[in-house]
Amino acid sequence: MGDAPEVRGGRPPRRDCGPRTPSNGARWPRYARRCAPEVCPSPSSRPTSWTVAAGDSHWTVDRAGHPTETIRGDCNRVVTVLEFRGVQAILEEAPDVLTLHAALVSRDDRGLLILGPGQSGKSTLASALWRHGFDFLGDDLAIVDPDSRLGSAAPRRVSLRTPSRALLGESLWSRIVASPSHALTPEGCVFHPHEVDGHRPRASVSLVGCVFLSRRPGRHTGGGVLAVPPGDAVLATALCSPEVIIR
Repeated sequence: MGDAPEVRGGRPPRRDCGPRTPSNGARWPRYARRCAPEVCPSPSSRPTSWTVAAGDSHWTVDRAGHPTETIRGDCNRVVTVLEFRGVQAILEEAPDVLTLHAALVSRDDRGLLILGPGQSGKSTLASALWRHGFDFLGDDLAIVDPDSRLGSAAPRRVSLRTPSRALLGESLWSRIVASPSHALTPEGCVFHPHEVDGHRPRASVSLVGCVFLSRRPGRHTGGGVLAVPPGDAVLATALCSPEVIIR
């Protein structure tokens, strides 16, 4: 592999992803070695890895058993693409766990899943809870072990849209912008919450509840909280899983 950094995702290992510099000598951002959680959802599974090498005007990404991929752009672009590839690997190669399109927050190692359709407010609610003392583990894909009821977040940074700035406040937003993993996106930014609040939560937490969000077009006020019957909760959870097809 030489000097090329090895960036891992999917079933991530327990250690850093690779050396600090790519083969052309350019310095990698510090977060390029931290795109995966420390603990695998299933310790018996083998991690998926990618080898990245820098060319004159592009990057090449190799993964065993797959065609070489060419990526154009800076280091931020490469890391973002590999975070996405890690999520893809989880969906394709993790039959022993349940994956849900959900945000995951925790307090005292007790996890809460926030599920709902796109733009229903999962990241907004998770951000509000984070501001009030919860740990913010992830906002995109949650990995659940049905037997142990443990949940963990996918190996990628949290993504917030620019309107979340008003909810979080200027002080917290400025700390997000100054964090090592922060990068701008067309919609807002990505970052690691633990780099902002200084507290790295457990990679896996015991799940104690689920919140299901609904999206009502044109309605911005008057929301309420309702208890969900178990059967409805099972169906709502299934609809949030990329692995489940409702016939």
